[in-house]
Amino acid sequence: MNTEKTGFNRRPNRPAATILSRSGPEIGAMMNPLGILRRYYWVVVLVTAAFFGLGYMLTANGGKDYTAHSTIVLRPESATVEMASVPGGLELTETTVETQLDILKSRQVLGSVVERLELDRDARFAGAALAAGDTFQARDNAISVIANNTRVERRANSLALQVSTVAPDPALAAQISNTLAQAYLDDRRESRLAEIEASVEVLETREQVIGQRLSEAKSELARHVRDMRLDDTAVGPRLQAEIERLNARLELPLEGADTSTAELEARIEQLKQAQVTRSIAEFRRDELERELETNGVIYDQIVSEIAQLDTRTRTLRPAAFVASVAEPPLNPSSMSPKTGGALSAIGGGLLAIFGLIVAALFDTRIKTTQQIEQELEVSNLGVIPIPTLSRKLVQDIPPFEFFSAHPQSPFSDAVRRLFFNLDSALGGLSGHAIALTSTTPNEGKTSLSTCLAMAAAQMNVKVALVDLDSRKQSIAEYVVDHDPRLESVPSLKDWFAGETRLNRVLVQSPVFDGVDLFLWPAERSEEATVLKEERLRALMGTLREKYDLVVIDTPPILLVSDISHLGRHIDGYLIVAGWEMITQSMLGDLRKVLSLAGGPIIGSVLNRVDAKKQHQLGTYDHLYYHQYEHYYDTDAPASQSTRARILGSLNRSKARQS
Repeated sequence: MNTEKTGFNRRPNRPAATILSRSGPEIGAMMNPLGILRRYYWVVVLVTAAFFGLGYMLTANGGKDYTAHSTIVLRPESATVEMASVPGGLELTETTVETQLDILKSRQVLGSVVERLELDRDARFAGAALAAGDTFQARDNAISVIANNTRVERRANSLALQVSTVAPDPALAAQISNTLAQAYLDDRRESRLAEIEASVEVLETREQVIGQRLSEAKSELARHVRDMRLDDTAVGPRLQAEIERLNARLELPLEGADTSTAELEARIEQLKQAQVTRSIAEFRRDELERELETNGVIYDQIVSEIAQLDTRTRTLRPAAFVASVAEPPLNPSSMSPKTGGALSAIGGGLLAIFGLIVAALFDTRIKTTQQIEQELEVSNLGVIPIPTLSRKLVQDIPPFEFFSAHPQSPFSDAVRRLFFNLDSALGGLSGHAIALTSTTPNEGKTSLSTCLAMAAAQMNVKVALVDLDSRKQSIAEYVVDHDPRLESVPSLKDWFAGETRLNRVLVQSPVFDGVDLFLWPAERSEEATVLKEERLRALMGTLREKYDLVVIDTPPILLVSDISHLGRHIDGYLIVAGWEMITQSMLGDLRKVLSLAGGPIIGSVLNRVDAKKQHQLGTYDHLYYHQYEHYYDTDAPASQSTRARILGSLNRSKARQS
């Protein structure tokens, strides 16, 4: 391989002509949400229509629902509180209101509604448990149905609570709403009465205890007074008078004073001791009297509180009242089928859009040249659209026939651009050999090989087309179909087997005007054909000396290893990537395989691009091709000026090489 000529030891610079095949702002944008919607709008339309129909049917068959409203107003717990004096109005009752909301929605209150209206005997509420005879489950089911179809909410920042109940019958909806309000009022009254009764019971118990203490204190006081003779008020003065008398006798001189004095002193001491004992007894009496008085006050207070609670029970004020009674609604509250269908359609459309965007995020298929360049690390040399006429796909003729018949088409122009970019990448065409390969079959590799060779022939380049795809001989089959006499011509298979000379393998067909063909036999074979490297080296050497450009059609490199050593005898590979046919990881695998096999990559081609769909995605500017179609009204041959410009460029390239 002539590396000096091609310079494939380094990554080639991007040719200036390559820019012509790319869009202006950014062809490599990975995802454009608006573009995705433009391309897959029909998916959104179908999903939206399906959801509309589904929502319409479900709403129409779901029956009508009616909503009834009743209003309960809470009263402050204390009637003596002046609300105008409370800072912030009713903010102090916020916790109380929230608590009452929870009570209204409690299963206890709802269970009372079920029992009063006997909803546990209604199959619409009790469900299958009614037929099964499970009364407990039937009641629980009815409570759950009411809970799911009842909404209790506070009106703004007030003490008004609105009860809204949904039911299939308007009268039943109003009945449930009113019954729920009344059940709540009854529950609150019973709760308050129970609280008062509990308080009375506690006070009565304390009354008995204090009364018992009071009785015991009275008994103890009476016993103490009686035992200590505290009711005789003269005892104290008598003791004091006796002590004073004996003290006076001690002061007089008496015979036998010692004995008499001792006796008098003992007597005085006894009297003083009796006086102290009486003082202690009087102190204890005073203490018992104070205790008796205290218990008496407590007892009187308890009796008074019991009397007040008894009065409060008889004059108990309701904690809330019904401000408005629910009336049977005249119009259903459930949405109409059209509304249900419209909402479902909106949801379905949004779901479809979200699904498309998520799918696009995880879609790694090749759509842009930027993806190819990112994986292969080489320049993209061309973007080839699907053959079209008047924006309609052409599928009834082979691409190389279309190329010859419609030289002014966007497809033909893109092939010529590829040839021109290839010439720039190689630094001129003189004895170069390139192989077109792909990762998988049906990426348009063979068709592009033939068209590229024909484009070179149109530019007076001496070109040879070599078919080394031993498993799929579409070129040979087409040539034989047009000229059966060529079936007897020896093929490359015979030359590789050493059974013929190379000049006898050469085929020239009017279908491929100006292109020398070296083909494999037209018969298809699943047998692997390993090409001997020495014969392959000889083939490439001979052809490169004789031709300016050798275009080689090879099998998909990831699937077939027959020609893995070809890269050592050519200038490099031109990778053909089918639009939306392969993934980035597959291109990465192809690059690794070629790197191990020693095959350099000249560039890449994004092939079989649906320009209309790519433009809808917003990642490919196909405006050039459409302007091209509009500019030319007929499929006339290429203008002489265009032909002369390209030929002049090729001649200048050859002059630089020489």
